[in-house]
Amino acid sequence: MSDARSAIEFALGENSWASLDRDALRLEAWHRNSASFGESLAAQTWTAVQYAAKSTSQILSVSDGVDRRLYPNADGGPHNADRTELESTAEALETALLLLERPSGWSDRAEYVRLKRELEQKYP
Repeated sequence: MSDARSAIEFALGENSWASLDRDALRLEAWHRNSASFGESLAAQTWTAVQYAAKSTSQILSVSDGVDRRLYPNADGGPHNADRTELESTAEALETALLLLERPSGWSDRAEYVRLKRELEQKYP
C-alpha cells in the first residue's frame, strides 16, 4: 500500500496517467495477506483498509490504456474527477497504512504518513 500511495503521488506530480506505476497498484501482498489482517482488525478498521484496497483496484481499471493529463488544462485536458479520485485513493492508502501499523510492524511508513499530514496541516 505504501508503494501504491507513492506511485499515485508521483503520477499526480507528473500530471500524467502514463507516469502511473500500475505494478505498484496491484497490491500483490494485500491479496496474499488480507485474510489474516481481516481476522485481527476491528470491524471499523478493516472496513477502512478494505476501502483503500478496493479504491486502488478501481484506479487500475480506470487507468488501463489512458494517456492523458490528470489536471484540467488549456489543451483540453480532463475534468477534475481524475485528480480527485487519485488524491482520495492516496489518502485512503495513507489511512490504511496508519491503521495497519501495529499488526504489520510498518512503523517507518506510518511515521512518514503522520509527518506528511502534520506538515500539510501546519503549512496548507
